[in-house]
Amino acid sequence: KRTGARIVSLCGNDCIPWDLSAMLLSEKLKAKSETNVKAFEFYNDQLFQTSGGTLNTVLASLSGKRRKFGDGDPLNTLPDGTMSDRRAKNKSLGGIKYSKTSGQWHSLSFLAAANMRCVQRSNALLGYGQEVTYKEQVNEPNWFTGAVGMINGLQTGIFLIFKPYRHLAYSLGFIPRPGQGPSTAFMEKAYLRVHGFAFGEDGTEVDGYIYYSRDAGYMETARMVVESGLCMALESEKLPGEGGFFTPAAGLGHTLKDRLEKTGTEFQF
Repeated sequence: KRTGARIVSLCGNDCIPWDLSAMLLSEKLKAKSETNVKAFEFYNDQLFQTSGGTLNTVLASLSGKRRKFGDGDPLNTLPDGTMSDRRAKNKSLGGIKYSKTSGQWHSLSFLAAANMRCVQRSNALLGYGQEVTYKEQVNEPNWFTGAVGMINGLQTGIFLIFKPYRHLAYSLGFIPRPGQGPSTAFMEKAYLRVHGFAFGEDGTEVDGYIYYSRDAGYMETARMVVESGLCMALESEKLPGEGGFFTPAAGLGHTLKDRLEKTGTEFQF
């Protein structure tokens, strides 16, 4: 803040689609009824493949030590150094369940924990609501497909965590090595659609969606990172706030949304 430097992290598939969606849903909700957000729910439809580098990053994060903060969560720190009294809680579910909101079966989203923390920071800075719950799930066509996906995810986790199994999985091609990943042809046909809902304290409900027509983890992440940088390089006068540590929604806001929309992302809010 003292130097005016603006630090904006999480500018890829972690966590722009959900962070911008939460911002837009909050604005839509307050325009409709002037109420605070009580809950966000997100349901993801996606086609993707994970690269070896991403799995290696997951492994590194799991093996690292977790830092404990004695003076409150730093994600709730306001620009003036005080702590926000706004809170966010992760309500994303593990197993396979049916959602009345989406009208579909859904399973665990492995990005939910990271995305929730990003939205928590945005809530502290932008003020969506006092006690906001966050739920993110992956849509499944039926219970069986969701169960198979969960088993495959568990199997991949075992391969990653236990070193002897990891080397065996690499050798047999069950999981990709660092440097290996989806082909260009696959990434061109992959996609991500996030259908979001916001529920107000007075019972009002709004929804909207964001859609990426190519692979969100690699091709679209590259575009998101570039457009985030161009926001600061070319349109800094349009950005909210001064120097500090921001999320994409709080630090780049509608400037980023407009740049993404002009270069291929579909927003319907």
